[in-house]
Amino acid sequence: MREMRNKKGLLLILAGLLITICVICEYALPSDATAKAYFVHVNTNGEKVQKNQFSGYKYTLKCYKKDGSAETRTFYSANKLEKK
Repeated sequence: MREMRNKKGLLLILAGLLITICVICEYALPSDATAKAYFVHVNTNGEKVQKNQFSGYKYTLKCYKKDGSAETRTFYSANKLEKK
């Protein structure tokens, strides 16, 4: 009987640890797209969004890498970016 309680306790601890890791991965770690450096020319107002615990603006713009190559990317900003 005591061994059964120990197994249940261990399973509860492992489940709590798994949930904690999932929460950290969802909210604290940056996604791959935000970890790369791009240069943009902001020419739109962006779209206001509310996503999970994020509130800000969504932009889909042409982005440039350091080597000058361009690609269209969607990214998010907590603040409204100034058009230039």
